[in-house]
Amino acid sequence: MLNTITPTDNSLVSLGYNYDDTKLDQGSSDDETKYRLKQHRLTGRWEYSYGDYVDLVVNMQYTKLDNKFDGTSYNPEAYFKDDYESYSINAQNTSIVYLGGIHTLTYGFDASSNRQKATDIHGKLDRSRPKSKGYDAGLFIQDEYAINDYVTITPVLRWSYYDRNPTGDSDSKFGLTTRNDNKFTPGITLTLAPSKALSFYASVQSGYRPPFLDELYTSIEYPEWGMYSVVLPNPNLKPEESINVELGVNGDYKSLFGESDRFVFHANVFRDRVKNLINAGATGDMDFSPDGDMILYYSIKNVGKALKTGFEASLDYYPGNADFHLSYGYLHAEDKNTGKKIPGLTPMQATLRAGYTYKPWDLNGWYRLRLYKGGESNIETSWGSGEYKKFSGFATHAVGLTWRPHLKDRADFALTFSIDNVMNKKYRYLNGGYGVGRSYRAWLTANF
Repeated sequence: MLNTITPTDNSLVSLGYNYDDTKLDQGSSDDETKYRLKQHRLTGRWEYSYGDYVDLVVNMQYTKLDNKFDGTSYNPEAYFKDDYESYSINAQNTSIVYLGGIHTLTYGFDASSNRQKATDIHGKLDRSRPKSKGYDAGLFIQDEYAINDYVTITPVLRWSYYDRNPTGDSDSKFGLTTRNDNKFTPGITLTLAPSKALSFYASVQSGYRPPFLDELYTSIEYPEWGMYSVVLPNPNLKPEESINVELGVNGDYKSLFGESDRFVFHANVFRDRVKNLINAGATGDMDFSPDGDMILYYSIKNVGKALKTGFEASLDYYPGNADFHLSYGYLHAEDKNTGKKIPGLTPMQATLRAGYTYKPWDLNGWYRLRLYKGGESNIETSWGSGEYKKFSGFATHAVGLTWRPHLKDRADFALTFSIDNVMNKKYRYLNGGYGVGRSYRAWLTANF
């Protein structure tokens, strides 16, 4: 739900609220698992402009998430409840300066605070998601310097800071410690635009990605027949640091194949050199339960030096009432220390979406296909073998309807109903995660 207030001609204030309620039940009545996810999201936005020097945008967001797992039908202890809460703000201003060309200066800051905890069936703190807090902040400045109508140079500089802090009473017992760090990351982009509809660019950017709370502190057990898989926390996880080189092209053409159509495309190739890549994998440890079941241990860990190369492309076409969207991505990642491919990453994936809008009813029907190529997972064929299982590729299908009624001068609504994974496909991601069965979703948004 969105409410907009316009106090003056050069400012705008908007407030929004979104609520999601997801339910998923799997298995028979005596061996059933139930998942419940509720999310509240409150957003606010303020825009103010005045001349060439002030074009201010401020965004604020509050999120509260409740996640519950209930498997007590087969195990009275198989229950946990997660609570997650976050606050975030970002502000940026754009100033236009005329000095040897046109300089579009954009500068600002962002900050966020989040906390999480989990409780078990007895209401006590659960180790699956330990009680913890996280803080992130950043400052940035960018100069989009248009030398002329065809050439633009855009240098950028960002400073990032993060802090992760476990707040439970017995964190030291489990080796959970506080982590914080900061980093300056510069970058530059060169853009050549032979026309308003077509542009080419080349960029070199440095990246910095701190670990999430889950990657540092989460511990989860996955019981399977004859074996247990245990994911351990890694409180010593380091941030990813990277140098990213990218070449790309953007196009946006109107009336290309018809009088009222629009054709938009994007393509790029990239080469990322990553230090301390964050990736999941086996620890190499093994144990046995009192019943003789094998226990294998996994954790999130850093890969010292990694090289990621790939290609991405997307096409969007709007011929009248129809719409078509196609995207494709290729990724290859290897450990530079060993020269071997890093397992558990999807090498190729593609998405196709097609829709049609019946304007008298403001009704859009659509179909979406997602394709994932199979390959080498991060699950070893046998403990300590260094050889990994190969999982097959898979495809998922979804269909949906979106109705957009309009109340003149009052409100715009969007009601969507969809069926995901229509064929009830059972699949497994290369990172070891399992796919879920067919699901039904419905959501409503409103603009007043």
